Amino acid sequence: MNKMRIAKIFEFAGNGRRQCYGNGCDHRDQDLDARRLASSAAPSWYVLLRSKDLGRQPIGLSGRGENLVVWRGRSGRAIAMQRYCPHHGADLALGCIQDGELRCRFHGWRFDESGACVAIPGEMKIPSSAHRRLRHIEERYGLVWIWSGTGSPLFPMPTIPELDGTPTNAASHYYVHQYHHDIGSAPFSRMHENAVDTVHVSELHHVSLEAVNCTVLERPCWDVGDPRRPAYADVGAWFGNILEFELQQQHGVPRIANILGVPLGATRVIIDKWPSGSIIRTHSDGRHRHTLVYAESPYGSSQRSGTLYGISITPRYRGWMRDLISHLILTITNRWFLLQDLGVWRTLGSSYDGVLVKSDAPIMAYRRWYIGWVKATRHESELHAQIRSANTPP
Repeated sequence: MNKMRIAKIFEFAGNGRRQCYGNGCDHRDQDLDARRLASSAAPSWYVLLRSKDLGRQPIGLSGRGENLVVWRGRSGRAIAMQRYCPHHGADLALGCIQDGELRCRFHGWRFDESGACVAIPGEMKIPSSAHRRLRHIEERYGLVWIWSGTGSPLFPMPTIPELDGTPTNAASHYYVHQYHHDIGSAPFSRMHENAVDTVHVSELHHVSLEAVNCTVLERPCWDVGDPRRPAYADVGAWFGNILEFELQQQHGVPRIANILGVPLGATRVIIDKWPSGSIIRTHSDGRHRHTLVYAESPYGSSQRSGTLYGISITPRYRGWMRDLISHLILTITNRWFLLQDLGVWRTLGSSYDGVLVKSDAPIMAYRRWYIGWVKATRHESELHAQIRSANTPP
């Protein structure tokens, strides 16, 4: 059983400040209700799909109560807009790309990459109501991202300086591996609690931790101007924590890592979260050893689809062989842990409240922050939902 000391716990308040609330818990507090958490849709940046999966044909995706068609325009950039044609509601994903324009299969209406309807067979005049509003899209790190929840983004898309070529105090070259796992209808918001749930590491993953210290941060630990400092922290869309612990060296990954000259004894993990993802940086022996990025995608072939995307990033410090082996070990280990987590996540009941205890204090802090973000953005989210509903055919 791991020994955990809660250094400091903060909650997110609607006014954007964090307040210390200690280790206690009022079980009647609705902000800690697992049902409330699972049913809350946070405005955020989400992954739509991988860049390489978006080719010459439009793709229909559903999620978060909306239906989208995603395609590439004449310039090659990714475009997402309302899935159904404004004419008779035909699925535009059944259409084709013709001269860089999306053509409806039913009556041949055509849309350019600005969302404007540019041609209607047999008609000289195009109604202004035929134009489609584009969604906010970013394409980075081999993924297509979409802002969802409000009409306009409330914070910039999270960046990964290790992949942007931005100088940091770490290495200048990295090994990178991207992967994804289908999760079905497992609740994303519960998954993100893993970053502050140290007890499950020893119980589920059988990793022995000693003297675990979990600190929920009041502000990012990165200096102003450091590219690793999240820009979204300024608007309350950030939650951060640090895990400090000792890994027992006599077995498993720590033993292999020591053989490779990568000591993982005294370990410090810095976690920066936004409402739909995490950037997890592991340090040991005074060096950055690994960065793991998790980002959720609630979009797929149906409204109950869900995919978790991961990017494993390992610095290159020494000879290529040793660093490559280190990268493979860390990547395989994280993926194995994720599969173990998925086996439990898929069984979580969204209607189950749960009995919270003292060691759940970091989870309580995360839930308060997450629900706080949803509350703070509720008005804009409701307006966006009304507009979306008005543009959806019956």
